[in-house]
Amino acid sequence: MTVATSPPLAGELADLARDSLFAYRDGLSAEQSCRLSYARLRRIHEQLGSAVATVRDPRRLTAAMQWSAMLDETTFALLNIHYSLALGTMLDHAGDSPVLASFVAELDDMTSVGLFMATELAYGNNAVNLRTTAVYDPETREFDLHSPDVSAYKYMPNAGLADVPKLAVVLARLISHGTDHGVMPFVVRISDANGLRPGIEAVPLGDKPGFALDNALTRFRHVRVPLANMLGGGLGQLAEDGTFHPVLRSPRERFTAAMGRVTTGRLCLTTAMLACARASCAIAIRYARQRQTFAPGARQVAVLAYRSHQRALFGALAATYAMTALADRALDAYADSPEGPTAATGHLISVTKVASTWAASEIIHNARERCGAQGMFRENRIAGYVGLAQGAVTAEGDNLVLLSLTAGALVGGTGAPAWTPRPGDLADLGHLLNLLRGREETLRAQARSRLVGGDGDSFATWNRGLTTMLSFGQAAGVRLAFEELYRRCRETDGALSRLLCLYGLLEIDRNGGWYLAHGAVTADQVRELPDLIDAQCERISHDVDELVDGLAVPDLVLRVPIGGDDYLAAFAGRHTTALPEPSADLP
Repeated sequence: MTVATSPPLAGELADLARDSLFAYRDGLSAEQSCRLSYARLRRIHEQLGSAVATVRDPRRLTAAMQWSAMLDETTFALLNIHYSLALGTMLDHAGDSPVLASFVAELDDMTSVGLFMATELAYGNNAVNLRTTAVYDPETREFDLHSPDVSAYKYMPNAGLADVPKLAVVLARLISHGTDHGVMPFVVRISDANGLRPGIEAVPLGDKPGFALDNALTRFRHVRVPLANMLGGGLGQLAEDGTFHPVLRSPRERFTAAMGRVTTGRLCLTTAMLACARASCAIAIRYARQRQTFAPGARQVAVLAYRSHQRALFGALAATYAMTALADRALDAYADSPEGPTAATGHLISVTKVASTWAASEIIHNARERCGAQGMFRENRIAGYVGLAQGAVTAEGDNLVLLSLTAGALVGGTGAPAWTPRPGDLADLGHLLNLLRGREETLRAQARSRLVGGDGDSFATWNRGLTTMLSFGQAAGVRLAFEELYRRCRETDGALSRLLCLYGLLEIDRNGGWYLAHGAVTADQVRELPDLIDAQCERISHDVDELVDGLAVPDLVLRVPIGGDDYLAAFAGRHTTALPEPSADLP
C-alpha cells in the first residue's frame, strides 16, 4: 500500500545517493555549507538536464523540490528560487525578445544562478507598494534602477556570495516621463565571477541556525539597465520614446501577474515540506521501534510500545498522510491547468500551503522531540528540517496573512448546505467528515455575517471578522485533507481507514469544546475521546510497518544512524573508532 505518493524522478536522482557531494558533512562554517549547497544545486541541475523543461512540467518540478529538500534544505531553497521564481517569471514574460531569450538560456544551463528580488525591508506582504524605482531615460534607452532609502533595500535575496554569477528578476516601479506605471519585473545582472556588478551593494545578513542560504540586504545605486531587460510580455511594453502601452490596464493587475510564479513556488514549498515531514515520520518511527526503555513489570520495551509515544507519532503519521493527499490534489489541479491556474486553483494552493506547512512544522518538531537527544544531531536529518519548517511558514506568503486573504475570498463563495449538528458514531469516517464540514460551514457563515454592515470603517469591519475568517480557513484545510484521504480510503484497505479515523478523532478532540457547544457531540463523547484515540493507536500499532513503507521515503534519506535496522551498530560504526580501547587496568 503506497498512498503518500513517492515523487517521480526516482531513477534519475537515485544516483545522487552514491555521489560523495551529498554525503553528510560535519563541522562546516555557514559559508562552507552555503558553497556546498551551490555545488549540490549544480549537480542536481546536471542530473535533471534542461531547467526550462523541468519548469514546464509541474510534476517533475515539484518532484525535484521534494528530493532536494530531503537531501539538503539550503539546496532546496536555491532550487526553488532558480527554477520556480526566477526562470519561471522570465519564461512567463520574456515574449519573443532575443535579449531576454539569452537570459533564459543562462538560467537554463545554469551559467548564472537565478534570483528573485521582490520583498523590501519595509514592504513584504504589501509589496505592491514597494519603492525601488526604474526611471526610464529615452536618450540612452536605459532605466536608472535605484533604492531611494533604506526602506527600499531588497530583503533578503541570496546575493551574499558575490563571486557566484547571478541573474535576478527585480521588481521595481516603472517611471517614465514622470508617470508611475506601477511595479514591473526587470532582468538585472547582480554578480559575475569578479563579484558584484557596479552600483550593487549586498550586505550579508546574520546566521540562521540550520539554514545556510547567503541571504543579504541588497541596494541599487543608480544601476543602468537596458530597455530590452524589462519583462513586459503580457503586462505592457515601453516604447523607445518612453510611451507605455499596457496590456493589463490596472497597475495592481500587472503586479499580480508579475508575481504569478509565487503560486508555483508556494506549491513547490508545500510539497517539499511534506516530503520532509514524511522523512521525519519514517525516521522517528523506525528509531522508536528499536529504542529500548524501562517499563513497569518488564525489563525493557521499545519506546513505541508506550501509548504516549504512539499518540504523538501515529498522530503525526496520520496528519502526514492527510496533508500529502491534499497537496497531491492541489498539484493535480495545477498541472491540469495548462493556461495557468484558475482563481479556484490558486485558492486551493494557498489553503494547502497554510494547512500543510503548519502541519509539517508540528510533525517535524514532534518527531525531533520523540527521538530525544538523537533528534538534535543533523546527521539524523530531522534537526535540519526544523529550520526549513520555520521558514516555510513565512515564505511564499506569511501563513496568517495568506490565510486571511484566501479565507476572505472564500467566505463569500457557495458552501455546503446549512448544517444541522447531531451526535453520531465517532468511529464512522462519514460522520467525522460531516462534523468537519459542519464546523467549516458554520465558521464561514459566522465570518460572512461579521463582514456585513459596520459604520463605514472598512478596516474595522475586516478586523471584526478576521479571527473567525482565520478559523474558517484552517477548518477548510483540515476538511479538504480529510476528504481527499477519505476518497482514497474507499479505494484501498483498512490500515489507511484506521489512520484516517485517528486523524479525524484528533481534530475533533482539538476543538472538542466548539463541537460540544454546537450540539454536535455529547458530554460523554468528549469524555470518551481520549480512550477512543488510545484504542485507535492500539489498532494502528499493528499496521505501522505497512504505513511507514507507504510513506515511500527514499532509502538514501533513511541512511542515517537512527533510520536503519540497527541504530546501535550504525552509531558505533560512525563514532567509536575515535575512542581508545578500554584499559585492562580499569575495573
